[in-house]
Amino acid sequence: MKTKFILTLTVLSLVFASCKKKETDTPADPTPTPTPSPTYVISKDSTVEGSSIRVGVYEYNSSKKLVRVKYKLGASTNYTVRDTVIYNANGQVSQVNTLATGSLTPLATSNYSYNGNLLTSVNETVTDGGSPYVRTRSYTYTAGLLSTISVNYSVGSPSPGKPENFTAIAFLGGNISSANLTAVGALTFSTSTAAPNPYYGLNFRSDDILNNFNQNNVLSVFVTASPSTIIISYTYTYADGRVITINESKPLNPNRVTTILYKTL
Repeated sequence: MKTKFILTLTVLSLVFASCKKKETDTPADPTPTPTPSPTYVISKDSTVEGSSIRVGVYEYNSSKKLVRVKYKLGASTNYTVRDTVIYNANGQVSQVNTLATGSLTPLATSNYSYNGNLLTSVNETVTDGGSPYVRTRSYTYTAGLLSTISVNYSVGSPSPGKPENFTAIAFLGGNISSANLTAVGALTFSTSTAAPNPYYGLNFRSDDILNNFNQNNVLSVFVTASPSTIIISYTYTYADGRVITINESKPLNPNRVTTILYKTL
């Protein structure tokens, strides 16, 4: 009887030892995959310049690419104009159409061309308004960095005083630091690195050199030989490391104030 009891204890101890071994051999849970950081994009901007008001609402696709901006102008409660953005197989902006709400006929069309990753030209056709035009905006590069921008009109002519042709463009830290502007001369660009430029990389406004080619936010552009001669200047307010207001000042013009709202994708 005593021998039977001892055998029983031995069997039980082996069973428990086996269970313990199985528990010990079970691998620990793998390290959980970290949650991707959210991508912050502009959801809405509101721009006030004197008595002029424009509100833009930004829409994106599943690849987090901007595909549409619809605009509400002045005191209107309706969105009356929209920009639609089309991409090529490489994910680059290939065409932007501006249309009136409810219409399929563009008021303006811009077609983009590239050499690899470098934008080489934008052909812009505008049929709306009293001054229709067709122009080509061409870009050249040195060692992969933008060096010139030239604009040629095949129909129409440039607006008086509108910057068009830049040469000797130089960069510092991903931002334009200097350039020569036709009829003005050498310009110096000062930039803040306090926050990224929220419009950089959208590229849907082909005439917007500051936002298309500056990773950060320009503080001022002034005549190099006369630093007090300021062409344009900006002040910013920030929240959570992002720009939330932009105050743009140009001589003889009312300030333009843009307020930006963001969303995550």
